[in-house]
Amino acid sequence: MRTVAGTAENAKFARDAWVRALAMTAVIERDPRVTMPVLIERWAQRDAALQGFSLLVNTTALGMIGQPPLEMPLHNAPAGLVVADIVYAPLQTSLLAEAQAAGLRVVGGLGMLLHQAVPGFAAWFGVTPVVDDEIYRIAAG
Repeated sequence: MRTVAGTAENAKFARDAWVRALAMTAVIERDPRVTMPVLIERWAQRDAALQGFSLLVNTTALGMIGQPPLEMPLHNAPAGLVVADIVYAPLQTSLLAEAQAAGLRVVGGLGMLLHQAVPGFAAWFGVTPVVDDEIYRIAAG
């Protein structure tokens, strides 16, 4: 597993993010279910770092309506890379559009949102909904 640690203009934030990434790596490496090395890459080297990745997931708000896009160059991405984005508004972020244009497989954030809503809906209404194509079409508008 490889992790790309992002930075910001603020040096303190960058240092703190790096320290948190190191701590998270140590926790992950202690998990006996993890059978591959965990590496952290600097944000500035993210383009080269994609080599060897099979999955890229945007877990930030970048790309969401009202937020700047996630600047992740995909021109050197490995052919089998799957690009996922937890953002669901818009349904297709610039990251997903760029990945799709590069011929990569993409996974949008709406499915995650719908599946996360299932336990809450069941707790409130006593009925467990099934996330199927019809629900997805309705939610996608």
